[in-house]
Amino acid sequence: AIYSRLSVSRVLIKQGHYADLYYYILSGKISVQSQSDAADEDSYSVEGMLGRTDTTGEVEVITGARRQTTLVCKTHVEILGMSRDEFCSIFMYRPLGSRDYNYVAFLKSLDLFSFWDGLKHMQEPDYEKCLVTYFKKGAILAEDFRKCQYIYVVMKGHCTVTKAVSIRDLKDEAAAAAAFKRLNLTQSQIKRLSSGEASLEVEVRRLGVGESFGLE
Repeated sequence: AIYSRLSVSRVLIKQGHYADLYYYILSGKISVQSQSDAADEDSYSVEGMLGRTDTTGEVEVITGARRQTTLVCKTHVEILGMSRDEFCSIFMYRPLGSRDYNYVAFLKSLDLFSFWDGLKHMQEPDYEKCLVTYFKKGAILAEDFRKCQYIYVVMKGHCTVTKAVSIRDLKDEAAAAAAFKRLNLTQSQIKRLSSGEASLEVEVRRLGVGESFGLE
């Protein structure tokens, strides 16, 4: 791995560039920005912030995809950068007999992938086809699962699917009543929406081991 110290305003990642490293943030704050117009250098909007123990670039460095955002240091930053081979050897490789999950055996146990002929003949992990990623509690896996490029399968732990609900989406009393029942909104949430709050993130589903999303 490569250790680096970066100064304020240093651009760590440029949107549209091909990924060569996965980054682990040791200290500091980094702004996540997206450019809506490739021809306009000033069209950036801030999507969020990354800090100590946050990571970025695992999917892109494995798949060779282009960076989806630009990262700019807001403070002095310390990071570790890992190549694709280093990332795979540290986070993905599991020797035969390991007590950790072998994802090939795990996927073969799911009815979801019974149609996949390539999986039937796979004995060792193939990281060109499947990517094992670890997410810390509270991390967002996908902003909009309807636009997912991948199928996500929970191997350990659980995650929740949420929906942004706005009072403007509930056009009449019948629609509102049906939505409140379907989404299991609490009285407190209903009051917040009725009082004019723009929207609420409501849990609509909880996914456990073996469950998936991204097929919709």
